[in-house]
Amino acid sequence: MRLVVWLRGSRLEHRCRHGAVADRLEWIVSRCAVEEAGMAEFTGRDLHLVKKALAIAVLAIERQPGPFQSASDQSDMKTLLDDTIENDTELAFYTRVARIAVIGEPD
Repeated sequence: MRLVVWLRGSRLEHRCRHGAVADRLEWIVSRCAVEEAGMAEFTGRDLHLVKKALAIAVLAIERQPGPFQSASDQSDMKTLLDDTIENDTELAFYTRVARIAVIGEPD
């Protein structure tokens, strides 16, 4: 499994404004070889970190109160995460990882 992210200049084209997650994705992209077409491919540990960051961001945004919650960012991140998750077992794993990181409890 791999994730391909289109780049516009040196910035992520995918709208990711959730501070720490955007910074982490930018750092991961900076480590990847960018092909002439303007794509970065994530595999192995880098792909794992992207999935983990997205899962954490989705849950963190969900827990934000009212006007601080960015539903459009959350929706875009959920879509991107859904596109990279291969099966229900993997989804359960990243959901659990996100809950531990954000809430401090696995369930």
